[in-house]
Amino acid sequence: MEQAVPTLTHMALVELIRKGLVSLVVSQNVDGLHIRSGIPSKNMAELHGNCYLEYCKTCKTEYTRPFDVTEHHGNQAPTKTFHDTGRKCTKPGCGGGLQNTIINFGERLPEKALTLAWNTSDAADLAIVLGTSLTVTPAADHPQAAKDNGAKLVIVNLQATPLDKKADLRLHTETDKVMQQVMANLGLEIPPFDNDKFFAELQGQNYGMELTVGHEVTDKDWRVYVTTAYGNGDDLCNLVEFECEGRTKQVSDPPFQITGKVTEKMPKVQVKITVFDFTLEPISLEVDLNTPPCTIPLVR
Repeated sequence: MEQAVPTLTHMALVELIRKGLVSLVVSQNVDGLHIRSGIPSKNMAELHGNCYLEYCKTCKTEYTRPFDVTEHHGNQAPTKTFHDTGRKCTKPGCGGGLQNTIINFGERLPEKALTLAWNTSDAADLAIVLGTSLTVTPAADHPQAAKDNGAKLVIVNLQATPLDKKADLRLHTETDKVMQQVMANLGLEIPPFDNDKFFAELQGQNYGMELTVGHEVTDKDWRVYVTTAYGNGDDLCNLVEFECEGRTKQVSDPPFQITGKVTEKMPKVQVKITVFDFTLEPISLEVDLNTPPCTIPLVR
């Protein structure tokens, strides 16, 4: 999922919102592609959560990440409900625990998003259903609510839906094809997805994008490791490659480290770190075990 990018339909919606032609997108997807495409959060009602979003239980600050927060945990183990991500809030004076926003089976939907979806549906003059079979409630109920309040209803989906007979226009085709024609008829260009811009915005937030490379030496053993400020490295590191005296070790899961035995002449270790932000070049540096033990902070 972390390699997925917004589709033509996602980007068409971005432009329609920018032009004031679409007021709200209601989604039950958790892939985060709507926000990633550039749709402002005020124009989104994500009823089932967003796998790239976590928030502070204490101060409610939200953090959009370049990785799936449900898969990459910090130092703390997730709870049985899998909402605690193990990372901490970086807002000065807070430090509260972070949780993912995913709605599990049997849990209540987020009240703010649900209220926004109902209010907008009741006031809409047009409701467009794109690529859903309308079988999961309450998201499936919003087009009906709009129709009941006088809105025109358009359904675009390859499969049949329970509201097909009530639709003012029913198209059995792919959403991208329809949105491409809609934008052409409106004389609007579909903006390309700018992956660099998306990650640059995350960089600007500086949400825990801190890596630490360190080394330790005891009487018998040595260790070179990579961690992050609010985790064990799993929140930022996709792959860490260590090279020492002709030996290469690739590590894709924590602990991100290489160990060895102390010798009279200590070696140097080459470290190459690939982070989840694939627009960034890998970070490479050399750790000299002959120097006093230390840590090297890196902010990306």
